[in-house]
Amino acid sequence: FERNKVSASNLRELQLEDSSLTDSAFSMSNLLEFTATGSTLRRWELAASSAHELTVKGQCLVDGFELRASSMKEALLDGATIEGLAIKESSLRELTMRGGAWRRSFVQWASLREVRFAAATLEDVRILSCQLRDFRVEDSTLRTVLLQALPMNGCSWRHCAFDDVHFTAGD
Repeated sequence: FERNKVSASNLRELQLEDSSLTDSAFSMSNLLEFTATGSTLRRWELAASSAHELTVKGQCLVDGFELRASSMKEALLDGATIEGLAIKESSLRELTMRGGAWRRSFVQWASLREVRFAAATLEDVRILSCQLRDFRVEDSTLRTVLLQALPMNGCSWRHCAFDDVHFTAGD
C-alpha cells in the first residue's frame, strides 16, 4: 500500500501481515480495527480523523507517523519499534506499549489519557504542553526525554531507569 490518499472514508478490519504501508495519508476518515503484524509502516499520516482499536505487534516498524487534529482510542503496541512519531493537537486514549521502543518522537498540544508503557524504551521523546492523565510507565528505560505537562494527574513511574530526563508541570 504505497503513495495513497484516503479521504472521507470508513475503513474497518484492515489487516497487514508482513506487509508495507508507505507514503500514505488518511484524512477525515474513520479507521477501525486496524492490525499490523510483522509489517513496516513508513511516512504515513492520520489527519482530522478517528482511529479505534489499533494493534501493532511482532517485529513491526512504524517510522514517520503523524497524528494531527485526530483522536485515537484503544491502541496496542506489542514489541513494535516506533520512530519519528508526531502527535499534534490530538487526543490519545487507552494506549498500551509492551516491550519495543519509542524513539525520536514529538507530542504537542495533545491529551494523553490511560497510557501505559511496560518494559519499553523511550528515547529522544518530547511531550510538550500536553494534558496527562493516568500515564503509567513500568520496568522501562527513558533516555533524553522532556515531559512538560499542563496538568499532570495520576502519573507514575515504577522500576524505571532514567538518563537525561526532565519533568516540568505548570500546576
